[in-house]
Amino acid sequence: MKAARTYISFTEVTDRTKHQAYNAWHMLDHRPENIALPGIIYGERFVCAPDCAAKVTASDPAFYPFHYLLMYWMQDPMEETWKAFRAFADTSILMGRRPEIPYSSRRLQGIFYPLKGYAAPRVLVSPEAIPYRPARGLYVQAFDLADPASGAAQELLAWYDLVHIPAMLECRGVAGAWTFGSDPVYSFATSVNPNTEGRIVQVYYLDEEPLETIKGMESQQGRLRKAGQVAPKAERKDIFAGPLRTIEPWQWDWFDEKEDLRHPTGLPRSKTRSGR
Repeated sequence: MKAARTYISFTEVTDRTKHQAYNAWHMLDHRPENIALPGIIYGERFVCAPDCAAKVTASDPAFYPFHYLLMYWMQDPMEETWKAFRAFADTSILMGRRPEIPYSSRRLQGIFYPLKGYAAPRVLVSPEAIPYRPARGLYVQAFDLADPASGAAQELLAWYDLVHIPAMLECRGVAGAWTFGSDPVYSFATSVNPNTEGRIVQVYYLDEEPLETIKGMESQQGRLRKAGQVAPKAERKDIFAGPLRTIEPWQWDWFDEKEDLRHPTGLPRSKTRSGR
C-alpha cells in the first residue's frame, strides 16, 4: 500500500535511568496502538546505541545526541490520518499512558514526503516493500537545504538520486533506501526544532551487521571521490549522519540500567542480555 507521508522522530531520553522503561512503554504500549490507527500502514523503531554513536560522522548539537529514531508510514486521506494520530497522542495523556513526557525530548519531529525509494537488485522486492522487509539497522543522513529550489540544491539532489544512492546499493548489506522531504504543514508543539522546508532525510536499510556495512559504504564513497564523483556544492546544514540498530523487544540494555524497570502500566521487570 502506497504511503502518502512518513512521520519521523529523533528522540532523546534525558534521564539515563529511564531507557528500559521508555522502551517498554513505547514498544509494548504506544507503538502498537499507533499502528492500529486508521491510516497508519506500518511503524518501526531504531536505536543509536553507544557503538553506533561512536560512528556518527556529522551532527548538529541542536538535533544530536538523540537515542531513538521512529518512523510511521501514513496513507491518504492525510487529514483523517493526521487527526487520528494526534487524537491518540492527546488521549494517551488523559489515560495516564505517556509516562515518558518528563524525560524525553523530540530533537527532530515531523511529517515528510516519501520522495523516492530504491531497492538493491539482489533483494528482489520493490522499493515500496523495502521499509517492511526485515532490517538489522539503518544508515541515516539528514540535512537542511537553505534554498531547495536553487540550481545548486537541485544539482546536489540529482547527484544523490543518480550517483550516490545507486552506488551505495552496490555495497554488501545495503538492501535499499528512501529519500524524504519535509512537509511543514503538519507541525508538533513538542518538537525542539520545527520541521522546516528544505529538510532532507535519507535512510539506507541494512540487512547485515550495521557497523560492518557502513565500512563498505565508506569505501564506496572513497571510490566515488577518486573517480571525481563528488557531491555538488550547495548551501546546506548537516543535521546527522550515522548508523542505527533495529530494536528487538526486551533487549534494551544499551544504556544505564540503574532504574526501576517496572513500567507504570504494570509491565514486568525486563530480562536483558548484556552487550546489546
